[in-house]
Amino acid sequence: MKFLVEKCCYCVDLEMFGYTLGWLGVVGNIFSIIDIWIKNHGRKEKILYKPYERNIYWDYSDNNQNEPFETVLLRNFLPWMGIIISMSICVCWLYGIYKKKHRFMLTFLVMTTIGMIIIEILILFYTIQEFLVFIEEFSAETFFRVILMIIILVIPTTFLCYHIFSSLLSLFNKIRNEEEVATQVSLENKGQVYYRPENAPVQNV
Repeated sequence: MKFLVEKCCYCVDLEMFGYTLGWLGVVGNIFSIIDIWIKNHGRKEKILYKPYERNIYWDYSDNNQNEPFETVLLRNFLPWMGIIISMSICVCWLYGIYKKKHRFMLTFLVMTTIGMIIIEILILFYTIQEFLVFIEEFSAETFFRVILMIIILVIPTTFLCYHIFSSLLSLFNKIRNEEEVATQVSLENKGQVYYRPENAPVQNV
């Protein structure tokens, strides 16, 4: 299978780029855990049950602010769930690169692509909004602001997102190719017939 790019940024090995992104995700999740722990450390909380009311309230002894128990549960539960899911995706990505297992890499590839698409949509939406303001006001200041946004924000971000996507997809295809070739060689050694992928390199054993 042909790769979109051979190297990331035309100089960095694809696997090194993949490892870098994966470890950045792991480190980012660790910092998120530290941030949540710092915010909640030392906070004295207790659940108050009021028999004459249907709701359970969370009492903050430091600021005497009561909130519904469901709100507090969601506020503390959702960030931890997000961290656990994100950490699992990053670890699977790193494991897939290390063990040459492309299926472990698919979720990271899909989620990263979705994230970049959302970023592009938000940037384009903001740029279109500024352009509509320019049409309404028709001022030189608004015109130059739109041009600067396109030159400084839209074009570089689009190029960067496309290059990251190309590098990730190329790495995914490379790992899948290597896995298929390794499986083919293993089956040939056992005397079994296996379909050889088109243009796949042959390894000497």
